[in-house]
Amino acid sequence: MHHRDDDLQRLMCAVPFMALMRPASALSLLTRAADDAEELAPVLSQYPEVRYQALDFHYVCLQSLGALSKELIEDLAGEFGWRGLVWASLLACLAPSEEFRSALEAARPNVSRQAWAVDLALAHLGAPCPSELTGLRAQLIRLRNALSACTIPDVSLRLAESRSVVDARQSLVREKYRREGREAALQAIRLAGR
Repeated sequence: MHHRDDDLQRLMCAVPFMALMRPASALSLLTRAADDAEELAPVLSQYPEVRYQALDFHYVCLQSLGALSKELIEDLAGEFGWRGLVWASLLACLAPSEEFRSALEAARPNVSRQAWAVDLALAHLGAPCPSELTGLRAQLIRLRNALSACTIPDVSLRLAESRSVVDARQSLVREKYRREGREAALQAIRLAGR
């Protein structure tokens, strides 16, 4: 992984995954999101100074777009199961880049029920769009156009620690626990988290 797990979890915590689980429910959500983005464009363009509850999904999209990189797509598609793959695919639809293709294609066979999301992302990268996904593709284009008028926030994700650093920290905590007990181990954990 390229980024810290807790940063990625925070980035994805407000994503409405149950509505994005299947193409039909995703179409409903994305149609409503595109409609709201167009209707409330003056309010949406004031983000982040002004926030309006009806645009919460749009703010989640903008936050993720602010962190978007090849490494983010790789982390989401490779480490977070179907949820990560769907969100990575939708982000690739909202900001298409050829550099996302290999991570999405590599993760596609691992989550066959949500392969539609990868197919949709690939369609935004020039691949033929499956006929059953044309409605979704059209709504994502509408949403992408509406979001393009917004300020994309700069979202920094911390880099993941190397395995050797994590192993050393775990070893230290185990040693503190074994020699000095629970409180010393908890203190070591608190100090390591800073």
